[in-house]
Amino acid sequence: LTRPGTFIFTDMVTAAVKSASASNYNTVSIEAVKLTTSQHFTIANGNEVSFYTVITSVGQSPETTINITVQIMIPSNIVVRFTDFSGCNFSFSGGDKIPLNTNITDATVNIERNGIVIPSGGGVRLSIPFLIMSASSFQSPVRITGTLLKISGTNPKQIFLPPSIPSPVSLEGQFSLRDSSAVS
Repeated sequence: LTRPGTFIFTDMVTAAVKSASASNYNTVSIEAVKLTTSQHFTIANGNEVSFYTVITSVGQSPETTINITVQIMIPSNIVVRFTDFSGCNFSFSGGDKIPLNTNITDATVNIERNGIVIPSGGGVRLSIPFLIMSASSFQSPVRITGTLLKISGTNPKQIFLPPSIPSPVSLEGQFSLRDSSAVS
């Protein structure tokens, strides 16, 4: 299959022995799904950051349900605080859960969200909000990296067309904190 959509295949099997024969039809339906993704950061009020992941169905892709894994790398020269888990599970790379409204620095944060429904002809936008609490270097830009690591379908009767699953997508957001009064 090279394009998304629902495809129905029908075959007929006939068995014959001397003067007796029998036929049977078999119908198989295959749903081919193709998704696209995009990611970006936004900054408001100097230190309010949102990392967005947008997942959209392509062409005639049927509705699907997916699980995703996103990773955010926080460098040692910045302190962030996650303010809303947005229905996701947050953990450090070692597996320990991340508490809400806790200062975090020099960490790899894994974010998982299960059961995301992508409608046919539509998409979803997931937001991961956090605050920049402080930065130790104002001379150079602060770099936080967000990467969509994995998308997996939950319906074993659907196939996913490349390059969408799995297809890690990296995004780097540069934050230049120029006004120290904007960071509390």
